Amino acid sequence: MNCFKQIIICLLFIAVSFGCQKHETEETSSKKALVHINDTVITVEEFQGVLKRLLSDSVSSVNKEDLLELKKNILAQVIEEELILDEAKKMSITASEAEVSKEIEGIKKDYQDDVFTDTVVNRYGSHEKWKEEIRRKILIRKTIDFAAASKVLLTDNDLTAYYREHKAEFKVPEKVKMRMIILSTEDEANAVLKRLRKGEDFTKAAKEVSMDRDSPNAGEFGYYSRGDLPKEFEDVVFSITLARASEVVKTSYGYNIFRVDEKTKARDSNFQEVKGIIAERLKRERSDRAFQEWLFNLKQKAKIEIEEELL
Repeated sequence: MNCFKQIIICLLFIAVSFGCQKHETEETSSKKALVHINDTVITVEEFQGVLKRLLSDSVSSVNKEDLLELKKNILAQVIEEELILDEAKKMSITASEAEVSKEIEGIKKDYQDDVFTDTVVNRYGSHEKWKEEIRRKILIRKTIDFAAASKVLLTDNDLTAYYREHKAEFKVPEKVKMRMIILSTEDEANAVLKRLRKGEDFTKAAKEVSMDRDSPNAGEFGYYSRGDLPKEFEDVVFSITLARASEVVKTSYGYNIFRVDEKTKARDSNFQEVKGIIAERLKRERSDRAFQEWLFNLKQKAKIEIEEELL
């Protein structure tokens, strides 16, 4: 997984939490240093706190070699975040109280207040420590955006060139607008088919007898492309005559009668239809590449010393 994706995953789970101290503090100097990143120290104790929050109890079943590799990957991610936060400080990027509060409210909405508080305290020790992790998350995200995404400029020529090269990816598949009546016995289905052949409205019949008749849209199933439906449905609806009830078809769902009211052939999307999708895709790809280059340069310039025997 590339560096950019690792960091974003870390942000989404809000899991990495450690209190980095500077060289001049007495507390840090009295503890074993696991890694030095320029003038920042991460101690063994701090990193163990990270692991505790990131790794579940099931990690105890992981063999030593795999666990060591996992620890190295997590430490690499921690180092990357520290480098980014150092750059945030140099560029005077900040996270306001309003931004932090908005982020917290967005997370809290999925929890009951008591459950939320217990979860935060159990994982981070206090609400204030968790709040600082939210601030760190915002700083990292804003710095990444400043260093990568905001630097990507796309021209119309970029978009049209991408469209020409990837035209096959933007095909609009063949579609049908289908209706279906589902019955539990073959006799019922044959009786309904006779009514339909005499001209009775398909939807009216569906609302009276179909197994889904209690649904507000009984009998109406909407638009589908190939691959959207069970094959036993697809084989019928993409082959039957338009605007005419099919024969009774036995499927794993019961006895079915299908009707297709519209069919559209597969076609190429025109440029305007997919311009926005292309812009998002290109920006994401180029942002990722720009971020990796930027982070690589940070690592090249940084002084990083790791005491691997302490992992």
